[in-house]
Amino acid sequence: MTKEVCEHVSTTIENPEVGGPAQWLAKREEERYNRLKRIREKYPSLKGTSNQ
Repeated sequence: MTKEVCEHVSTTIENPEVGGPAQWLAKREEERYNRLKRIREKYPSLKGTSNQ
């Protein structure tokens, strides 16, 4: 959800001082999600653990 919010802000905000960092945050969030996904795929026993 964080990625989607940051993407929305980066595409709708008129101020580039906000849009640029929001776009950067969206990219970092996507990378974090993909990294966690790879870890969970590598270690199936983690699938039953909490996301918090």
